[in-house]
Amino acid sequence: MPTKVDDLFPSRYIALKFWQVYLINVDPILKILHIPEAQKIIYAAINDHSCIDSCAKALVFATYFAVLS
Repeated sequence: MPTKVDDLFPSRYIALKFWQVYLINVDPILKILHIPEAQKIIYAAINDHSCIDSCAKALVFATYFAVLS
């Protein structure tokens, strides 16, 4: 049975923690994202992930992957 991507998003609390860890630990080493623009997308996803497009969802999950790797 396929899983919906929307079911895989963490809680708001965990998502905010992931973003903080990304900013502190990942961004200084890998300057891949323009943080002001990425932050808009991340916060939009945290507030209501059903309103973002698939490219934004990919970005959000890529940041989560970077944090957890």
